Amino acid sequence: MMRFYFPFFLTIGGNILYHVSQKSIPRAANPLITMMMAYAVAILVCALGLLFSPAEKSFLSSVRMPTASAT
Repeated sequence: MMRFYFPFFLTIGGNILYHVSQKSIPRAANPLITMMMAYAVAILVCALGLLFSPAEKSFLSSVRMPTASAT
């Protein structure tokens, strides 16, 4: 049941966090630097999530897995 509701809560929480953080950025800040910081934080959060998520395969084997062709 948690696998069904988790994406909804993640989307709602992410939108709330996005809008609150957008309001806290000063207008004089360089937009490129703020974007780089946002992506750096997102990559860090995803890497931490990867450490705590159960996986059937290792990270390297999933990266090397061929994708299905769209033919």
